[in-house]
Amino acid sequence: MFNALSSGKGDPAKLIDALGRAGSERRLLIASNHPTEQAVLDGTLLQGTLPEASVDQTPVAMYLMDTVGSKIDYYLKVGADVSWCGAPAVNTPGTASLNVTLTSTVPADGATALPWYITGGGAFGTAPGIVGVAVTVYLPSGMQLAQSASTSTGAPITVFSDRGRTVLRWNENLAPQGKSAVSIRLATDHASAPLSLVTTPTIYPIETSGLGNSCG
Repeated sequence: MFNALSSGKGDPAKLIDALGRAGSERRLLIASNHPTEQAVLDGTLLQGTLPEASVDQTPVAMYLMDTVGSKIDYYLKVGADVSWCGAPAVNTPGTASLNVTLTSTVPADGATALPWYITGGGAFGTAPGIVGVAVTVYLPSGMQLAQSASTSTGAPITVFSDRGRTVLRWNENLAPQGKSAVSIRLATDHASAPLSLVTTPTIYPIETSGLGNSCG
């Protein structure tokens, strides 16, 4: 592919459109160890830095990582949303609800029916057919976990700090047709703009409604 592109093959206009779409969907992120090259990337869609709050939105970032070492995450469907509990006044304390569901659409006989390069074949310690995913959530500056939580499968949620932000992380191993859900209460000392969610893109659109909440 690289040889074809570097030799001038293909339609440049279509290539630019495809790269633009990949960047807007966060499917193409680039970093450079050379300061002059990185300076060109800074501030663009391709940079991939942690999202920052603005007057228009307060973003929560959720990143997904396959832990199987295969293509099994093609069969992962994700639901996620985040919202304020009530309508807090600007710059006053407030609470929010983060809701995440992970669903395996692997066929019931996927462990044997799917090829090894899809299932991983157990090469990295995960049984064939299992969808393994690590979820990492970076909260906006000043937001913390309001109460301890675990997923519906019992997977514990660990909390730590990175770059001045509270980070939540948990791992799930979903059997074929299995599902995990979690509803997490968050708190901040200065509620501001509407909450938004930035996520790792997946094959399927991410569901953003009907997930329940922890505001009750």
